[in-house]
Amino acid sequence: MLKKARIKFDALFVQTTESGFIQLFRYLFVACAALATDFLTFISLTEIGHVHYILAAIVGFMGGILVNYALSVRWVFANSTYSSRRVEFAVFVFIGFVGLVMTVAIMWVLTEGFSVHPIVSKLMVTAVVFFWNFLARKFWLFNNRNNGEKE
Repeated sequence: MLKKARIKFDALFVQTTESGFIQLFRYLFVACAALATDFLTFISLTEIGHVHYILAAIVGFMGGILVNYALSVRWVFANSTYSSRRVEFAVFVFIGFVGLVMTVAIMWVLTEGFSVHPIVSKLMVTAVVFFWNFLARKFWLFNNRNNGEKE
């Protein structure tokens, strides 16, 4: 029984995988680490440094994207669509940039249009951007099934 548990643990946390379910499971952990970086930066800048919430959201998001990239390429996704790490990182950042634009736009609407506190609006937008980031990265960046072509 212990051996079966070890095999399941390894499949979930250690072995490389192409399983979308396991990748999503792992991505939840990665997203939590990136979110912690993002939110700690955001809250520190807005509440302690009195930086405007949009600028703080951008800086926090950038810190989170670096954590996300480092963990994603090492632990979540086994294969890259691109053979060049520079191209891979550029596409990763572009996907993150789209997520950032979504974050800023939705936060602005919620905060300015509906008088939602910036921290609450940041929490609300997080789920939407999480799924955008995972799906875009899974299918456009770390999908090795693009007719076998690599750039």
